[in-house]
Amino acid sequence: MSENVVGILARPLESLTPIRRNPHFSHKIALDSCVGAVLAVIGPKIFLNKLPLQISGVPSRDGDIELKWILPIIETKMDRNVELGVFFR
Repeated sequence: MSENVVGILARPLESLTPIRRNPHFSHKIALDSCVGAVLAVIGPKIFLNKLPLQISGVPSRDGDIELKWILPIIETKMDRNVELGVFFR
């Protein structure tokens, strides 16, 4: 897949995050499905570059993880394009 295609698919991720956090947004399941479809195509490396979870592993420092809604999506869509090194960086 070309970098242009990946860029086009990854671009909306940054704008979907504030929409997903809005408590009045009523289409969260559809948005999660869309984000999951993008993840399945572009893989976790590019996905996490666009939406970094910023987890240090120290609960007292991490507090409430802002993008915790992404974790179930990652769990269900991690069946291809997986580079384990992404999770160690």
